[in-house]
Amino acid sequence: QKIITMTAVQLSLCLLLALSSSSSAVGGGNEARIFDAVGDDASGSLRGGAAPKIEDSTLDFDGGPKVSAGVVSFPLIPHASHVERMRRDLKDTGAAEDLDAAVMRGREDESRFEGWPRRRHLESASGDVNDDSDGGRDRAPEVTPLFQGYGTHYVDMWVGDPKPQRQTVIVDTGSGITAFPCSGCPKSGCGDGYHTDDPFNENESETFEKVTECGECTLGRCKPTYGLDGKGGVTKTGGECKVTMSYQEGSSWEAFECQDWLYAGGLHDEAVVPGEKQLKEEEEVDGLDGADPTMASAYRFRMKFACQTLLTGLFKTQLADGILGMENGESSFWYQMYENYAASSRTFSLCFSRGSNFEAEAMMSGSGAGCLTLGGHDERLHSTPILFAENMASRGWYTVYVTAVYLRAGGGESAVAPDGSKPEDIHKLGIDANKINHGGIIVDSGTTDTYLPSSLHGPFKSAWKEVTGNDPPKTKAIVSLSPQELDELPTVLVQLRAAKKTLPTDPLYADGADPAHFPAAAGGIDPLNPHDVIVAIPAVHYMEPRMGSTLGDYSMRLHLTERSGGVLGANAMMGHDIVFDMDNKRVGFAESLCDYSKVRDGKEEDSR
Repeated sequence: QKIITMTAVQLSLCLLLALSSSSSAVGGGNEARIFDAVGDDASGSLRGGAAPKIEDSTLDFDGGPKVSAGVVSFPLIPHASHVERMRRDLKDTGAAEDLDAAVMRGREDESRFEGWPRRRHLESASGDVNDDSDGGRDRAPEVTPLFQGYGTHYVDMWVGDPKPQRQTVIVDTGSGITAFPCSGCPKSGCGDGYHTDDPFNENESETFEKVTECGECTLGRCKPTYGLDGKGGVTKTGGECKVTMSYQEGSSWEAFECQDWLYAGGLHDEAVVPGEKQLKEEEEVDGLDGADPTMASAYRFRMKFACQTLLTGLFKTQLADGILGMENGESSFWYQMYENYAASSRTFSLCFSRGSNFEAEAMMSGSGAGCLTLGGHDERLHSTPILFAENMASRGWYTVYVTAVYLRAGGGESAVAPDGSKPEDIHKLGIDANKINHGGIIVDSGTTDTYLPSSLHGPFKSAWKEVTGNDPPKTKAIVSLSPQELDELPTVLVQLRAAKKTLPTDPLYADGADPAHFPAAAGGIDPLNPHDVIVAIPAVHYMEPRMGSTLGDYSMRLHLTERSGGVLGANAMMGHDIVFDMDNKRVGFAESLCDYSKVRDGKEEDSR
């Protein structure tokens, strides 16, 4: 089950549409998810409602990319016009001076975890560093900048040959298909005035190919085509692989299956023309620097995707052009990239910058928001060691098992308790773990809010009242809070079952590691499950500032409403580098500012 909700931010930016501020719907069931459509969050905030709040700790965009020991990172380079808008908005609200202070607070918090080694390498499934046993796949991962608009995170993608065309696509771990508008989609009805780019013109690509054989359909269903046989009769001439999707709140799209050469990242405002160093199957590129945007076409590959020909409803009003399907399946972007030898492993990571209330509104329109790493992850971004949770599903959505939920009095952004905290500050909710996990709890970057089972409502309300003396805010209620009151709201701690498979390089299983005193491990509060992972959701992530309202007004974006299953959305993912390790069937969590400047500055491997 996927959630479709329109954010207040989108409403404020799209007043001409006269959409209701209470618009929300529950989108497609299991049957509607057959092809994992763009509609699961094509609007930029169809599924969650709450826009993640971004703290960009690297507003200096002059630094170049860095590479170290086979892992590379791009600086966060936002759209130039949107950066200027952000700066103006911060200045107008008087918050510009607060930006540096917020960044310094984050860096001071991060210093508590210095002293453990940060590795800079690509791990193989065996856990060996730079293991070349996988058919010559040992090459630097590609790391691309993420942008944010209307609460969702998106990346540049360049499609076609000889001159690739840009399409911006929402990075969605809850979708398995990549889709965006093509020339057959009427411009007036396909995001004109809303999307970042015009529809992809397949007629200008010499390598574009429409899938016309029914036996080759992998994304959609075959629709036979017919023509005259020259004898006055009709004969079958081929087929078209149709992909369609519709949602309960009324939005829908139609597309056909096709394939072409494409790559992610690169230069933001112009294509990198493929040259002699593009990757070929099972071929190494000596000295390939995955951080160099001018080399992005070296990671291009031929991919099947959906060319949209019709959009209705909220799909037309999103900022990004389309969707990048990243779920665990053969149609996903990362899987096709790996199968075509353009990625080194079946691993990718998403690092979403932490939120900051004063700059949230300014960052809703396309600002630098983190990193997408393809083929590995970069531990230099981590402020706590990475811990791995079990991925309960063999394919499809990334599903974790929630073993416990806690409220921690006194707040704090990290799973590590703030200085001065006491054991009695942790309040465990009385829950039935099997019941709340019935239906699955998924990690979904395309859902902006977090949704948990309604069976948590009673225990959550009791614990909240015990901690604060008041009932928790209702979802649609507006709550006025001072900065201090916001910081002192309880931090929600979600405990996830530890991964079954461990590697020699996993920090928690290194010699001398004590899970009872290990950052973000459950040993300190659950001795029976010491290797479980604790994910912290602070109030600055689950309380959203009300746009267009007076400063200090917030609404709750942690919803205890689901009959079955739930979603850890983008506001739960923020402040973490989340590693989707399909080689080992697990999902890793490391707290992070997603601050590229750490990598850019070239810190030593064992920084203290």
